[in-house]
Amino acid sequence: SDADTRMLEMLHADGYPERLADDYGRFPLRERVPSADVVRDGQPLWLDTATESLARYAHLVGSPIGGMFNASATLPLVLAGTPVGALGLHW
Repeated sequence: SDADTRMLEMLHADGYPERLADDYGRFPLRERVPSADVVRDGQPLWLDTATESLARYAHLVGSPIGGMFNASATLPLVLAGTPVGALGLHW
């Protein structure tokens, strides 16, 4: 499928660990991470607490991305009705 071959690439990260860009600078759209989920679904993702984030993304615990969630907002970037990227804010 298209999601099996398409890739997402991080264009900019500010305030995140350097290791994040090394491990997640480019990854398949099929990955179960917030940015890929919103691009596939075309819907924003709001996670209000660390508990909610870990419940949804328990498989990321121990990864560079797993320790940065307290709450987050991840929004699809849409061009002509098609999600083409994502904007993620994590705090």
